[in-house]
Amino acid sequence: MTQEITEPKIVKPFSYPIWVIGSTVVILVLFVYSLTLLPRYIKSTKNLKIAQAYFDNGKYDASIEYYNKVLDLVPYSKEAKIGEATAIFALNDPKYFDIAMGLLQGLSLYDTDMKRINSVLPENYRQYFK
Repeated sequence: MTQEITEPKIVKPFSYPIWVIGSTVVILVLFVYSLTLLPRYIKSTKNLKIAQAYFDNGKYDASIEYYNKVLDLVPYSKEAKIGEATAIFALNDPKYFDIAMGLLQGLSLYDTDMKRINSVLPENYRQYFK
């Protein structure tokens, strides 16, 4: 019995399975998409710091304005919602308290968040946070 020797198949140097090519394309598309979002997040971070600085200096109206700018760019920002609600409560004008409560609705508030809110929260609203 003679065994027939065949030449091995020649594989092209850059031949990849379709799933590798597809995965690479998806990763590249997601990367480019995340780069397009980067300026928005940089601007919102800057506005968040400005809003906190205004709050720390007792300029609550300006603080609310900058928190609103953050929420325009990143509507789901928990930090901006808590900050704006805290600034609204700090204004101590009851006609705006419902707006502040609406901002806090549905958020998971941790101890650090509650300490921040409780520092300006009117007594009659504390019952909602137990």
